[in-house]
Amino acid sequence: MTVKKICVSCKNEIVGGENSVEFKCPNCKTPIVRCGTCRKSMIKYVCPNCKQGGP
Repeated sequence: MTVKKICVSCKNEIVGGENSVEFKCPNCKTPIVRCGTCRKSMIKYVCPNCKQGGP
């Protein structure tokens, strides 16, 4: 079973690579997934767990 990856900024499902990135929140270590479009456009993200944000 494959787990769907959802961008935390735009809430769209990430299909394939799409220049997406997955990293841990610097504050609480919750996984953050961002799509290539939001990264390129520098759309801010907010951690769903601790609400810390970043570019």
